[in-house]
Amino acid sequence: MMDPLDELLTKPPSVRTNDLCHPKVRAAFAALGNEGAIAWLEEHIDSPVGPEWGSMFHEFQPEWSVYDRWIRLSKLHCLAAIDAILIGAPSPYFDDPKQPELPRGADAVLVNRAVDYALEHYGNPRLRDAAKRIRHTWPVGKRPRHRIEIPKPLARIARWLLGDDAAPIREWRDAMAKALEPPQDEFDFWESLLEFCRKKGIIALVDWREWPDAIVGELRKLPSAKGLTVRWEAHEKHSGDNEELFRNINADLAQSSRALVNPDTGGDSFALLFVERADVPTLCEMIKAAVPDVNGMEILE
Repeated sequence: MMDPLDELLTKPPSVRTNDLCHPKVRAAFAALGNEGAIAWLEEHIDSPVGPEWGSMFHEFQPEWSVYDRWIRLSKLHCLAAIDAILIGAPSPYFDDPKQPELPRGADAVLVNRAVDYALEHYGNPRLRDAAKRIRHTWPVGKRPRHRIEIPKPLARIARWLLGDDAAPIREWRDAMAKALEPPQDEFDFWESLLEFCRKKGIIALVDWREWPDAIVGELRKLPSAKGLTVRWEAHEKHSGDNEELFRNINADLAQSSRALVNPDTGGDSFALLFVERADVPTLCEMIKAAVPDVNGMEILE
């Protein structure tokens, strides 16, 4: 039987990349030991360099000196090494609790110097995006802050969602100032505000495919659900689609002054909270005026 690594070399480069993390290939790498596996990767790397090359390189725990050598060896080796560095960086696109972790023997200065070399010699959009994330995660000196000017209509919506206390507004502004990318337009501010409210437990931000029991669990914890008479346990067992679930919850609230609403996210997720029914028309117009790309707010019934 052909050795899995020899068999891998008989395949076209694109297929080779896809098969790099196959269990039998990983087992063959493990048999080589860390140094042997890295040497194989170094000799046989080929285009296209997908994230699999960086993932395998990272798996064998190279010292920083090996990273640095790969970054300077060729564009292909550089792309893999940079991808491997990014594995240690928390995702900037969701609330990632992972702590940043540099390669062994590295520090922020060394990594930033290597990034400078990569951009100077092989600069392309992929490397520029990676460099931005790396410098944001491991800055040399104090991390730069973005200048944030919250549009007044969005500031009014923030006060409605977060309350009149200035502290949460300052915290939201600070989060945007330290983000990888600052908001560029009203929709970006709106997305940022909804995500911040999710982290604070003010809204339930759920995917349209989320399981009913998970949605109900989030809704029950909302401050705006306090005191409501809702058949939570029954709704956890809902077997229809989620829009029907929302209608059923609002049916429970037919005699209440509050209703379950969805401020439009502009995507296929739901931003859920309970508000006074009488306030919905005003809030809907306020959102539409502040964020032209969304449809305001609707009662889910």
